Order: sequence, then C-alpha cells, then structure tokens
Amino acid sequence: WVFPAVPCSYDAAHPWLVHYPIEGAAAQAAALLLGKELRPPGRLHELGACVSTCVIFFHSNGCDIGQCAEDMITFRDGALNGDAVVLAPEYPGYGLLQSYAPTVADINRAAWGAWQFCTEGLGFRPGQVFLCGRSIGTGPAAELAHALASRACGSSAG
Repeated sequence: WVFPAVPCSYDAAHPWLVHYPIEGAAAQAAALLLGKELRPPGRLHELGACVSTCVIFFHSNGCDIGQCAEDMITFRDGALNGDAVVLAPEYPGYGLLQSYAPTVADINRAAWGAWQFCTEGLGFRPGQVFLCGRSIGTGPAAELAHALASRACGSSAG
C-alpha cells in the first residue's frame, strides 16, 4: 500500500473528534464521529440504542479524516436517512497521527480499535455496524471484515 504525506486538515478542537484506544499502541487513535444529535460525550455508550446503524468509513489515501465530512454526511443522511452515526478513523501517519509510521499492521490495528470502539464504547451490536472503505480504505475495511468473519467461524485471521 502507498501512504502519501497529506497535510493535516483538522486540529484537536474539531467538534466531531473522538479518541479510542489501539491495542498495542502508545497513542490513542483519532476519529471523527458524526450523528444527528449525539449524546453528551459521557453518554456515547448509548448510541447503539438510539440509532439503527453505525458506519465505519475508511478514507482514501489522498486525504485525512478532516476532509471526509461530505462523505460522512452523505452516508448518514443520503444512504441511511439520518438514522446512523458515521465513524471515520484516522490512519497512523495521517492527520493528528502524522508522527506515527503508516504501516499496514498499524492501520489494521486502528481499524480493529474502531470496531471495538463502536461495539464496546458506543454500544452498537455487531449486526448494526457496516464497514465501508474508499480507495485505499478498502484495504483496512476488507481486512477487518475478514478478521471478524474468521473470529465468528472460530479460526484465526490472517
């Protein structure tokens, strides 16, 4: 995979910015979370009971999550009639995570952390979560789908 350097288009004050842990990483992942009416941050764990769907949107390699707002709004409002939240995880090496190397393994760890954040932190059941990747984002989306399917079947992913 090719991960070009992209200037950061957002900062730590972005109103949609959330953080979640990445297993085995020294830093927390950054992501944008968009919903119609999000609960106060202390009650985000209730989102799975309030809306029907969570989309994890893995962006292309020519942008960072700050440039994904239009895509996120299209998913939420156009494809899902507003009854959804969209989480766009940042890749290591992009945006607020520019100081980290963009490796396939670390990007896949960030993808797995996004899944755990949606199912454990936001309260979505696995069947409520959709994975979507654009351009190079199809890589982590497909890898995560494979890992989840392998786990459900009782085999190891890889």
